[in-house]
Amino acid sequence: MKLINSHVHSTGSDGKLTPEEMINEAIKSKIGYICFCDHYRRPEEFLRMKGKTSGNFDYEGYVNSIKELAKKYKDKIEVCFGTEIDWFEEFKPWISNEIKMFGKRYDLIIGSIHYLKIGKEYYPIDATPELWEEVANKIGTKKYVKEYYNQLRLMVKSELFDCVGHFDLIKIYNKNSELFNENESWYKKEILKTLDEVAKTGICIEINSHGFKKPVGHQYPSEWIIKEIAKRKIPITISSDAHRTGEVGDKLKEVFKMARKEGYKSVMKFKNHKMVKVEI
Repeated sequence: MKLINSHVHSTGSDGKLTPEEMINEAIKSKIGYICFCDHYRRPEEFLRMKGKTSGNFDYEGYVNSIKELAKKYKDKIEVCFGTEIDWFEEFKPWISNEIKMFGKRYDLIIGSIHYLKIGKEYYPIDATPELWEEVANKIGTKKYVKEYYNQLRLMVKSELFDCVGHFDLIKIYNKNSELFNENESWYKKEILKTLDEVAKTGICIEINSHGFKKPVGHQYPSEWIIKEIAKRKIPITISSDAHRTGEVGDKLKEVFKMARKEGYKSVMKFKNHKMVKVEI
């Protein structure tokens, strides 16, 4: 069985490897399918609020390079083209319009939450542990975490995306449950309520091994959540969310084993927004 990796980042956004370097690492890791899901541009209004500008790369050049690489390496690996789009509730019309105009160029669109709006300000979830705690102290940890899952449910209900990215990213700095306890009833309630929404839509959830490299020290989502995903027969895909050298195949075998342990006989890869079963 060849591995799949449905979510990697290259120099097309914030990755450190060129697409071709990423592909060569994937081949060495015995990966049979790779999907580039570099970050989509964010709304101009959001960027102005954050004092940033858009257009951090030559987008058309990047698109064409992926197409050429797919042809070049077609006998060694299946190369697909996706993107990761940030969910912002207030910019839903903008996101919807962008997907309507440009969505057909992608095989896969991942929906993810990297920012939460607290009051009038957007705060990044995964910037630093200090900022995470600053926001949690400002509004309360429970409220902070609940708002993350509230936004995740709104994202899923929008039905704009093919897959949920790093489902429980909010736990990124929760090493040894120092910030909150996943076993507490309020947290489990948020998770189960969110998974029930996912199950209604048929959207896929990725099992993302990149969490092993973060302070929390294990995959997104947690193993007990994967059990609940399996109970609901929600389709899954596998990814490493790679950004750097050595990350393309990192811990993929472990998360494949985890999926099999929970009863999955297949995982999904994507082609033209359609799920394609890969037996495991």
